[in-house]
Amino acid sequence: MWGFHFVFPCLLVPTIGLAEPFTVASWNIANLGAPGSELRGFDRDADDYTRIREIISSIDADVIAFQEIGSVAALEAVLPDGYSFRFETRCYENAQKCAVDADDIYNAIAIRDTFAHGFFQIDELAVPHQNECGAPARPVRGGVGVDLSVDGRRYLVPSIHLKATCKNNSVEPGTEDDCATQREQVRRLRAWMDAQDDDTTIILAGDFNRQLLEGADNIRAEFFPNVPQGHILPGAETRACWSSFAFDFARLGEEAMANNPQFEAEGLRPWLFTPRSSAEIDFFVVENLAEGVTLKADQIELTGDYVFRDPGAALTRCDGSLQPFADGKVLTFAEAYPSDHCPIVMIVSE
Repeated sequence: MWGFHFVFPCLLVPTIGLAEPFTVASWNIANLGAPGSELRGFDRDADDYTRIREIISSIDADVIAFQEIGSVAALEAVLPDGYSFRFETRCYENAQKCAVDADDIYNAIAIRDTFAHGFFQIDELAVPHQNECGAPARPVRGGVGVDLSVDGRRYLVPSIHLKATCKNNSVEPGTEDDCATQREQVRRLRAWMDAQDDDTTIILAGDFNRQLLEGADNIRAEFFPNVPQGHILPGAETRACWSSFAFDFARLGEEAMANNPQFEAEGLRPWLFTPRSSAEIDFFVVENLAEGVTLKADQIELTGDYVFRDPGAALTRCDGSLQPFADGKVLTFAEAYPSDHCPIVMIVSE
């Protein structure tokens, strides 16, 4: 029953290009905790870890950017042998020193051991975020990356995860704080990029929580004005994440009502948030690519792997009451396995 589809079948076996073509991948694995733990409501079984490891092995990338990983133990459970990795600074500074889960999620980066490399941090992306409810400010995700050379060309590849709930130019009520934090993260990211040497290629890899393929997107226009369309990848035509899954919304709605008595108590109905909305926010953004080097990218549709279960967690106001739309429906969430995101993969070649 398991399987996944590459839009271009030659992805894993490049036959032309640089003397050393290489592959970069990125995957937000949605609250991946260590085996035997439950991280932010996600309780994975042994088969799930095995399948995630199989997917990563099949992608066979040289560099892999990860998002939403709970700890070193979590990443070691799914990362094949032959890679070195590093987490963002926040993880190493938590109460568990990143060894085991600490009820938070982090960025990580992995690189094949056969590549000479160095690791680096972009700590300035961990912007203090103050939410609309007045909770103490806490830092969002920082960046972590690898520094490598291929055919004498230097590449910097950081794993990126920007603030959520601000996917386009529309600022919805209650998301003003999120959009401000996201914009500040991108401003700092742009400053970091501008500080790098002119002969260095930068490959940003990760979950931007932003629909950068929209031509009028103001984040793209302001901070990536000189990045051509073909260097913001994968393109729309390759994106099919969760498209093969049939959602039974009637059944899911009933389950959400049963799982969360607050709906009936407040006379409201659930509106299911599906992973399909995550199909257009994971990217490689490539700047300062050397002449003659080409990029080919894809988003992997994990056909047969998807599980969507246990709906009921819902959007609430600061006082804990449900926050409905004008039609009386409330944004409602479920657990999506192996993730609400699909891996993205890119070959860098000549």
